[in-house]
Amino acid sequence: MVSRDSRFLQLQQEPYEPIPECIISDKVFFQCFQRECIPEATVELPEGGGPFTFVDVTFQPGFIVEGTLTITPIDNMDPTLNRITFILRIPFTARVRNAEGNIISVDSFVDFFKDDAVRIPENPFDEFSFNIVVETRSEVLRAVIRNNTLVLTIGTLVVIKVVGRVELIVLSLGYCVPDRCEEFIPRDICEEFLDLPFTQIFPEQLNTL
Repeated sequence: MVSRDSRFLQLQQEPYEPIPECIISDKVFFQCFQRECIPEATVELPEGGGPFTFVDVTFQPGFIVEGTLTITPIDNMDPTLNRITFILRIPFTARVRNAEGNIISVDSFVDFFKDDAVRIPENPFDEFSFNIVVETRSEVLRAVIRNNTLVLTIGTLVVIKVVGRVELIVLSLGYCVPDRCEEFIPRDICEEFLDLPFTQIFPEQLNTL
């Protein structure tokens, strides 16, 4: 009788051959990028505990604020050309160190008003819809603490995408076959030390000849 693991290993050892398969995926029909910069994004620090020193900022993925997206056709001669406006919000967590050396975290966000022209393919079916998706990469260009306020200069790379969920034919090499999980074994420092080979414990003898 062949065990399940044996059949699994046999499947893993078989050579892969590309075959066409249908998958459901998000397809990018249009994308463009822009750089945005906010010279002074202010973050109010807690009262007391100063003076503060800046530590770092951790950014979260930007997103379109709900209810702010509008799509308007621009040219009747080119129905694919549309104007989109929305508010792009990028949350972040700023960390500062107080006078006692403790780290304090403050949550905040910055907003960008976006007004851009994008191309959205004509939609022949009412049931099919396109989504406007954004991706962001943000960084702190400068950080200054004035009185009790952290002032940040933030630069952001914004990618705007027109995405539709479609069925695609792709070349596939089959299912992904994972490796067997390794059991975690706690490290025994004493056992590792006891297994070490013998080392010289005496000083080197001088050659007097």
